[in-house]
Formats: sequence, structure tokens, C-alpha cells
Amino acid sequence: MALVFLYCGLILSLALIAPYLLYYRFIKGYARKPNLNTPTLNQHPRISLIICTLNAEKTIDAKMRDLLLLNYPLDRLDVTVVDGGSTDQTVKKAIGLKQELAEQIRIKIIADKHLPTKASQTNEGIGASEGEIVVTTDADVFLHPDSIRALADSLSVSGIGAACSKQVPMEPSRNVISRTESSYRGLYDILRLGESNLHSTPIFNGGLSGYRKEALSRIDEDVNADDTRLALGAIRKGFRAVYSPSSMFYVGVAANLRDAWRQRVRRGQGIQRHLWRNRDLASRRFRSFAFPIFAANFYMHLISPILFVAASACFAIFLAISAFKLPALVLPMVLILSLGSFILRETRIGIILISFSLYQLALFWAMVLHLFGHDFVRWSNVASN
Repeated sequence: MALVFLYCGLILSLALIAPYLLYYRFIKGYARKPNLNTPTLNQHPRISLIICTLNAEKTIDAKMRDLLLLNYPLDRLDVTVVDGGSTDQTVKKAIGLKQELAEQIRIKIIADKHLPTKASQTNEGIGASEGEIVVTTDADVFLHPDSIRALADSLSVSGIGAACSKQVPMEPSRNVISRTESSYRGLYDILRLGESNLHSTPIFNGGLSGYRKEALSRIDEDVNADDTRLALGAIRKGFRAVYSPSSMFYVGVAANLRDAWRQRVRRGQGIQRHLWRNRDLASRRFRSFAFPIFAANFYMHLISPILFVAASACFAIFLAISAFKLPALVLPMVLILSLGSFILRETRIGIILISFSLYQLALFWAMVLHLFGHDFVRWSNVASN
């Protein structure tokens, strides 16, 4: 009986890992090609920059002053702060900054409306925007001076309607959480760049992303991960959505495992729900984006977590039955697993495996929560949210 669960676990593991390896090898070839999505065109289209805030009194001052350091003409930049009902001093500080910086940058504040979700804030900001390009950013991330210029360059390329920036974790080696995040980001960069060179990437970094005005559409306000929804909306309108690695922003990593877990669960659930609602993108109408890109991301976020948990359960049952039949094996098993985990966590492959496992569990838990009616809608301004 124990061997049945062992064989099932091995088969499920193969079914889980094989699509990842095949897709990674395929897409890596496109990632190595010259990136033509971020040329230097030296154009300065008018940009409407939307900053969604929620209890951001600790970062709003630094965020607004950070904009003054951008290598982009400030007279071509309109900033709209859209607050989601802060209960601290965020709005008061924003008003003070608007008055103080009035001669350097145009700032508009929307804080008198009921906007309970980040998606509703984003929709409000888009509705108030007047620029040719709309850029969304979070109040707790900081921009590289060339970030806005690089996004503008990408969006000046014919056919590109949406572009997202490279997320750079601050203090990437601080602890196990930051190391796993950095490892995940390395693989993320390869996948997103390869997908962009092939056609489009549906998964955006929400900390900073830009869109042509005509590529935008109203987003669902009952789901988070609004950046992914905006990217899918642009693709649906016939535009490409690309990754622009020369546009960078910096973000803090969660200080503890609880925060990191919560971030992954809430964001994973948002991506899952948007992919499911837009599953008709896996049709011939969308050609090279439908397969393999959309199909692969659908698998990674909605099918892979189920296979991972099923395979893990089979191995757990195998070990439990084996330990019950041969109690003398319990101590050696515990020692081997503990030693293996300790060794692996200090190696690159180990960190990748830990990051992969945690993300699969987070995605699975996100699905469980959704099935029981617990959806993440109200957002919180935590790193990488």
C-alpha cells in the first residue's frame, strides 16, 4: 500500500515539474534575444501618474520628493494621489506636499470619495487622467531616476499598450525571506522578458507600470492584482503588454514569514481570478499569446498548486505508513529530512525549491479561501502587495 502512494507521488511530481522545465527552456531562448521593447526614443509624452494610498503617512513624503529626482521633464508629469480612506495623516501630508511643491510638480488629490478597494482607486485615477500615458505606482515603492523615461520609451513602440517595470528588492540578502524573494525574482525576470519578446506577459509588477490611454479599460473592483487585469485588458484590445527591465523600482521585503505569506496569498488569488475570468484569451484569436504564454501561466497559477499539494500528500502518506510499519525508521527519516533541509536552504537550488514550494502552497490556499468565500478585495500597503 505504501508503494502505491510513493508511485502516485512520483507520477504527480513529474506531471507538476515537466511543464515548468519545458516552458522555462522554451521561453529562455526568447529572453536571450535583444530586447526591442525599450529603445531610447527621447520622446516626452504627457504622463498621468497615479499613486494609490492607504494609511501611507510614513512613506508619502519620501515618495513625493522621490518624484522630483526623475530624469523626466516635470512639466510633462501630472500626479494624482487617490486615497482609499486612510485613517492616519496621509491625506493631510499629501495636501501639505501639494502646496509646498506646487512650483515644481502638478499634484491632484482625490480623497473625498468612497473608494474601498485599490481597483476602485485605480479606476478613479484613470478617469481623472489627461495624459497620453497613464502610470500607476504604489506609495511604498521608490523609483529609479530613469524609470518613467524607460516606460515612456517602451510605450512609444508601435503596438505596445502596456509595460511594467523591474522590481528590485531592497536588502536582498537580509534573511531567508529576502533570499527566496530575490531568487524568485531572478526566474521571474527571465520568464517575463521571454514572454514579452515572444508577444506579451500577463503578469505585471504592480509597483510601477504604464499604459497607453487607448489601451486602458475599466477594471473589476471586486478583485485585487489590478495590474494584471490592466495588462490582460490591453492584450484583449489588440495591444502587447511587455516587461521593461530598464525601468526599475525598489521595494522593501516583508520583515517576517507571516507578512510574506499574506502577500503571496492575496496577490496569488487576484492573479488566479483574473486568469480564470479571462480564460477565453486561450483561443486562436489571440494567436501566439494564447499558446504557450497564457496557457502556461494558467497552468502555473491554477493547476500546478493542486498537483503540488496532491503530490505532497502522497509522499506524506507514504512516510506515515512506512513509519507505522517500521517505527525504527522514524528517527532516521526525521534526521535525513532535517539535514537535507538545512543543507538545501544554503544553496541556490535549495532557495529556489523553498520559494517554489511556498508559492505553490500560497496559491493553493488562495483557492481554498476563494472557495469558502474569503476574497481579498480591500488592499493594504505592504511591500510587494
